[in-house]
Amino acid sequence: MGKLKRLQIAFDGDVEEYSPGDVIRGQVMTEIDSTEDGEGLEDIKGIWVRFRGKAKTKFKPSTDDSYVSSKEHYFDDTFVVFGTGEHARFRFPVDRTLLPGRHVFPFEFQIPNNQGLPQSFEGKHGYVRYFAKVTVSRNKTFYDKKYKEEKWFRLKGPTVDLGRIPDTEVAVHRDTTVATCCGCSDDVESIISLGLPRQGFLPGETIYVTGHVDNRTADESLVFHATFIQRLTYKSQNHSKTKKVTLSEQASQVGCPKGRITEFTLVPLLIPPDVPVSDLAGCNLIDIDYSVKCYTTLCKEVFPVMIGTVRSAATHPPVISTAPPLNAMGDYGIWQTQSAHENENDCPPPSYEEAVGVPHTRDTASHLNQCPENPPNINLTVNHLSTVTTM
Repeated sequence: MGKLKRLQIAFDGDVEEYSPGDVIRGQVMTEIDSTEDGEGLEDIKGIWVRFRGKAKTKFKPSTDDSYVSSKEHYFDDTFVVFGTGEHARFRFPVDRTLLPGRHVFPFEFQIPNNQGLPQSFEGKHGYVRYFAKVTVSRNKTFYDKKYKEEKWFRLKGPTVDLGRIPDTEVAVHRDTTVATCCGCSDDVESIISLGLPRQGFLPGETIYVTGHVDNRTADESLVFHATFIQRLTYKSQNHSKTKKVTLSEQASQVGCPKGRITEFTLVPLLIPPDVPVSDLAGCNLIDIDYSVKCYTTLCKEVFPVMIGTVRSAATHPPVISTAPPLNAMGDYGIWQTQSAHENENDCPPPSYEEAVGVPHTRDTASHLNQCPENPPNINLTVNHLSTVTTM
C-alpha cells in the first residue's frame, strides 16, 4: 500500500488577505509514494476542505487560579473535493485509491458577505482567525485514519470611517499650571499646554504632540515623553483581562527661557501600518482601544485616540516642523529634541508585529496612572486647568 508523502493547500495567486464576499480559489495537492508492486494510497473515504472563522480567548482571572475560555464562531463550511464527506455512512466497504504520483483537487469558497466579520487578530490571550483545513480520510477497520493540513488567511474587518465619527477630526489641548506653595499664596512658576491636532488616525500615519510653555520662574529646560499605547481587553465568562502595549514612543527636550512663551512640537509618534482598528468591531470577546500618554516629572495626561481604516473628509494634519536634534540646539526657545532614531521622519513606521515584539508591554493599568519620580523624558497634555503645587 502506498504512502501519503505530501499534503498541501494553496490559494491561487498566493493571496493572503481577503475581504468579506471575496471568493477564495485554490487547490489541494497530494503526492503518493508507491510500493514495490506499484500500489497507491488505498481505502480512501474522502478528501474535504473546511473553511472556518472563529475567535477564542483564554486567560487566568485575577481572582482565580484556573483558566477561563470562550469561543465565537463566524462561519464553518466544508467542501468535498474527492470521495465523500466526513459524516457519510456506507453499507459496504469503500475502495477508493489514489495512484502513485501527484494529484491536484481544485476548490472554490466564497467568504460570507457579512460586513460584521471582525478583522484577523493575534494576541497573547486571544485571537480572531480564519483558515482552511484539508483532511484526507482513510477507512480502517475500527477507525478512520486522517491526515490534515491547514492554511491561515487574513480578513479585512469592517470599514471604520473617521469622517463619520464625531470629534475624531477635532483638536484637543489641555493646560497645567505649576505653582510653588509659600504658605499664604501660590506663586505660578509656569503654565504648560499640550495637545493633539486631531483625535482620529489611520494606520501608518504619525501623531504630533504640540504645545507651549509659559515659563515665568521655572527651569529653562523641560524633558517630555510621549507614548502611543494599545490596550487589549480579553473577555470570557463574566471575567476580563487587560494588557497594555507601547507601540511607539519618543523622547524630547525643550528649551523654555524665563519670561517667554515657547511653542513646540514633539518628535512624532509613528503608528504601525498594520495596527488593528479600534474596538475590533464584530468580535464580542476582544476589545482594542488606543491612547497617547504625555507626562512630565510633575504631571501627566492620557489622550484617547481612534484608529480607523479610512477618512472620508479631505482633511489632513497641518505641516509641522519638529525640533532639531539635541546636539544642534541653539538659543533657548528653539526646539531641542532627542530622538531614539536619527532622521525619524525618513524612516517607515515599524510593523505592528515588530512593535508588539519589542519588550514595552505594560501589564497593569497602574503603570499608566502613576508618574515615575525621575522619568527620562516627558510629554504632557490636559483638558482641564489643574494646579500642581511644589514645596
